[in-house]
Amino acid sequence: MKTVLLLSLLLAAASAGQMIHGSWLHHSAWKKGQKGNSCSVLFMCRVESSVSDNCCSHVRREEDHRASVTDSFCLSAARSNSCPYSWSSYNSRCFKFFDTAMTWYNAEIHCYNLGGHLASVSNPREYGFVQSLAHSQTYVWLGGFRLQGRWIWLDGQGFYYTNWYSSVSNSGYDCMYLHNTYGWRNTGCTNSYSFICSMNPFGC
Repeated sequence: MKTVLLLSLLLAAASAGQMIHGSWLHHSAWKKGQKGNSCSVLFMCRVESSVSDNCCSHVRREEDHRASVTDSFCLSAARSNSCPYSWSSYNSRCFKFFDTAMTWYNAEIHCYNLGGHLASVSNPREYGFVQSLAHSQTYVWLGGFRLQGRWIWLDGQGFYYTNWYSSVSNSGYDCMYLHNTYGWRNTGCTNSYSFICSMNPFGC
């Protein structure tokens, strides 16, 4: 189920400004060590008539859950015109630091279920704000992901501002984390770090 949801996130991010090929998604699912049948790929559920109805029903349940969470959040935002309790507002977006160690995949799914994504950063001032949310944590996941050799933000923001401390070239290091002293780096997605989510209450 988590594999289906994650691939749907990557597909959504790619369609917001990047091109992606379905066969790469299928290859990536196996590359990450996920086991299952072809139903594990959302892209195939949407475009292949041969995929079972059972698979697509799982996808629909995930999307219905997301819609329910988003609708509840939007109603709250409309009433208060502000971020939810315990979230911080900056540049018309809401941010929250989670001091719970998760893999990059699980952290993104957690943010997605709350109506957002792992945080993107669009300029130096926003980076300073996000950095301040991390408190004393040295390593904190962000929403940067290397897709077919190019870095993207999962929330669809353009990847124009960068603050690399260093970029590790290893092809398996596809996930971005914030190094709270020096900038950001990439590492293996199965490491477990704290993370920052962001969402846009005015984009409901």
